[in-house]
Amino acid sequence: MKRTLLQSILLGAMMLLAAPAFAQEWTLLPSEYWYRESGSEPSLASPDGEGTYKVSVRGGTGLDAWDSSFFVTFGKENALNIGDVMSVTFKVKADAPATFKTQSHRAPNDYVHWGCIGDVSATTSWEEIVREVTVDENMEGMYTICFNLTDGQENNAYFKDFEVKILSPIVIDSWTDIIVNGDMEGESSECFYVTEQSIGGPYLANITEGIGKDGSRAVMVKSSDNAAQDWDTQFFVRMPYQLLPEGKFRISFDYKADKVGDFDTQSDTEPGCYIHYACVGSGTFTTEWRHYEAEGTITPDMSKEGQLFQTIAFNLAKNKVATQFIFDNVKFEIPSDDITTLTKNPAVNPQPYPLIEIAMALAADDEAVAVGKLRDAIDWANSYNDTSQLQAAIDQFKADNADQEKDETAKVATNGWKDFNGNPAGICQTQYAPAIITYDGRTAQLAEVYEGSTNGVNRTGTIIYQDISGLTNGKYKVGFYGNAFFT
Repeated sequence: MKRTLLQSILLGAMMLLAAPAFAQEWTLLPSEYWYRESGSEPSLASPDGEGTYKVSVRGGTGLDAWDSSFFVTFGKENALNIGDVMSVTFKVKADAPATFKTQSHRAPNDYVHWGCIGDVSATTSWEEIVREVTVDENMEGMYTICFNLTDGQENNAYFKDFEVKILSPIVIDSWTDIIVNGDMEGESSECFYVTEQSIGGPYLANITEGIGKDGSRAVMVKSSDNAAQDWDTQFFVRMPYQLLPEGKFRISFDYKADKVGDFDTQSDTEPGCYIHYACVGSGTFTTEWRHYEAEGTITPDMSKEGQLFQTIAFNLAKNKVATQFIFDNVKFEIPSDDITTLTKNPAVNPQPYPLIEIAMALAADDEAVAVGKLRDAIDWANSYNDTSQLQAAIDQFKADNADQEKDETAKVATNGWKDFNGNPAGICQTQYAPAIITYDGRTAQLAEVYEGSTNGVNRTGTIIYQDISGLTNGKYKVGFYGNAFFT
């Protein structure tokens, strides 16, 4: 599907953010509240009947900012580590407008760092404050937020409705790869589909011998020149399960191509049935094997009610040049505990990749080099219902014939005259069909044409010449010169 520039930017940003080392969720931390007034030692604070904590602040010059303080502590057992994310929500006001600086402490009054959740401005009305910070090396080990309240003026500060949460790493102990035959060394290709600009699709992918990593089996997908859309050629990984929003995943695969080219991914239900433009990220093919890994969470955009995520679609026509893309060793892992909560994908009757049809069309040329080998491969594939070696046979056939096009005898003769320049021509009997002369130069003598009758040859026609103007699929594009025309 077409993407806007903004969507492309968001896709890149999502992959920077959506690959955490572990799955994560917010945890609400139990908190205690302490205070200090006029330089005293901290004491446990008690709220009024409405849950408000009040701290009196004396005025004067030469007082430290921490002469009066308010502390929110959530316990040594919850001390924060580098990379933890802390969310703090509360309400604050004061008798006179003021700005309170915050510090990181271990226990109340056990200083760690001068920074914490930033400065907090209080007015004479309740204001809700929401802050989110990531713990760095300076804050490591803290478990108390200190509000320094003294700024030289006499005042009273009020706090209530605190909520402190931490984004806690949750280690997933066991992952399960749900792809069937992901290393492609078995027979099943039920998880892999392709759409190619030249043949359509989606078709069940053809697994080919010898093209994978270290000479193993793999899937090849071929794009064409001048694709109209990025998704004109696609590789699909169809999961055996319908995957739900907020589920965790890990994906990996090996990939290469015969040209450098980019890919991105989108989420589908069935292959070709689009849901969302962002899925498991993007990357770049090179002519050497690369390994891709990503980890993340299935977003509500990727999997929706009535459109559950089942398929990853790789868009392969981004560079608009004919390219051969190869995929091997595909894994899509989910937490093992999630398997029992998922619904299996409905059975489908996929269309097989039309490899036999492609091979038979090539093998129809009786004069092609090594056409017998290709026909043997077709017979073997039909006999054993196994096309795993047929792609290699097609590729070899094309290689064998790549340098033969210029030497191929032009195949232009039939048994019938055609109209030429609007003038009807007579019928040429079979025994007087033009004789073919092999191409021997830029301008080639093809045939001497005879006009015949039931009683034999009446006269000889003119010699017809051909200009070689180009090649398409191994056949000449022909221009004829003379006073007769035949095909």
